[in-house]
Amino acid sequence: MGNVVAIIGDVVDSRSYHDRSAMIDSLERAFAFANDFLAPEDVPFRLTAGDEFQGLIVDPKRFVDAYSVL
Repeated sequence: MGNVVAIIGDVVDSRSYHDRSAMIDSLERAFAFANDFLAPEDVPFRLTAGDEFQGLIVDPKRFVDAYSVL
């Protein structure tokens, strides 16, 4: 495998959200939408620990497209 792009994120101050469960649900829906645009060889976006998330874009040329959909 050549160069790839890992997109890793964390929701800042997520514990301060009044309805944290709704925020997590919203993230999961956003990832499901974004994952529809990924190539088959990409690793889908998903929550990894609480409010942290990650995904892997195999072709760096598609990074901006993937990031924009998020």
